[in-house]
Amino acid sequence: MLHRTLRAIICAALLATVPGCSSLLAPRPHKLMKTTREIVAAAPYAAALPRELEKQVLPDYRVAPGDVVLVEPVDFNSSVRLPADQKVQPDGKIDLGQYGRIVVTGMSLDEIRIAVEGKVAAKEGQAEAVQVRLTEPESQVYYVIGEVNSPAAYPVVGRETVLDAILAAGGLTDNADRHSIIFSRPTAPSSCRSVLPICYRHIVELGDASTNYQVMPGDRIFVPSVPLQAEIHRTLFPSSGERCPRCSGAPVACPPGSVGVASEQPHIAPPGVSGAGSKKIIHHQAQATSPRRPKSFTSLSSYLR
Repeated sequence: MLHRTLRAIICAALLATVPGCSSLLAPRPHKLMKTTREIVAAAPYAAALPRELEKQVLPDYRVAPGDVVLVEPVDFNSSVRLPADQKVQPDGKIDLGQYGRIVVTGMSLDEIRIAVEGKVAAKEGQAEAVQVRLTEPESQVYYVIGEVNSPAAYPVVGRETVLDAILAAGGLTDNADRHSIIFSRPTAPSSCRSVLPICYRHIVELGDASTNYQVMPGDRIFVPSVPLQAEIHRTLFPSSGERCPRCSGAPVACPPGSVGVASEQPHIAPPGVSGAGSKKIIHHQAQATSPRRPKSFTSLSSYLR
């Protein structure tokens, strides 16, 4: 009780003396659970995942309800007539007009093409080449939640990183705790939980790609509210919030003449190849810049699977 009373007195004093301090009493609904904090504390500083500069090509897109596909004959002079853009319905089907309805949920575009060609050949009595294009990918999304200006589910394009996702959500709010952002990947009910810390200021200010992971379908990025006590301390002592406790270590500047020089274009690994094992392209002394980064990602290869 005494603690709460003292905290109220401090807040009142700050509101009366510090300009712009009225935001301290704003609601702070986005908090990390104790279990989440424990999992993050046990997580590695940088996991063996694809990230900025070491991205992977996503596997074949599997169509699901909500996606829109365009199915049409390869030969524009063909007598085969198919409906225009087809939105995959909740039952997983698309309508091919006189050729009937087919289930496409879970299929790749090539598999849909083969199924459509089979339907057309069965009715026309001869083979007809068709092409299938994905015009509106809506089913594969990632989520940005918490202290961002536009929390929502966003469709995966295939190249997004954590920083891209946060910017797509309108950036962080004034109440965001920049030192406690987490990145989680969905796991089965009986499985372990995959939650990693994000060193936001290192990503933005130092260009450190260690925790700027590539976003995959289903990933969540949660930005918690800064705790009231931390906000008061940060207001009284502005320099105290410059370092992230999880991202400690003394960054080392690149040698003169090497700043901003890449030996080649950003490397994109094929599916199935770990981004952490991809060819390095920036000479930036990664070990010196991030001393807590594991010497080898091999021991972490099963992490987040």
